[in-house]
Amino acid sequence: MNVYKKRPFRSPVILVLLSVILTGCGGRLSYLPSEPVEAGSPYESRDDAVGVLLNQAYQAIEGGLLDEAVGWLSRAMRINPVEPAIYYHMAEIRIEQGDSDQARQLLGRALSLGPDQRMTQKLETLLSSLES
Repeated sequence: MNVYKKRPFRSPVILVLLSVILTGCGGRLSYLPSEPVEAGSPYESRDDAVGVLLNQAYQAIEGGLLDEAVGWLSRAMRINPVEPAIYYHMAEIRIEQGDSDQARQLLGRALSLGPDQRMTQKLETLLSSLES
């Protein structure tokens, strides 16, 4: 007789990866840049699904793959539409693409979400760069 009860496997890492994979099923497939990108993403230490997607987007932006970054950020936005960092990076991309009006809207949305002091400073700095 087996006295050990079988417990369901519950690993947060597996759940996060599963949510990222399932989220990715909803849209166009995107791939990481084929060339290695320098480490240094501020989101590397986050282990939640949005953190993983922000890290992917950050790496894509650093690699100049703006369309891929928009894909990662759009997925992150569907998971957590109140994460200011998503709007910040979307605004960066829109500025790079020459769409300063949409960048202003994205920055305003991010500021309305009550970001922490560090993110507020980044948002205001980027917004003021559009005004000058």
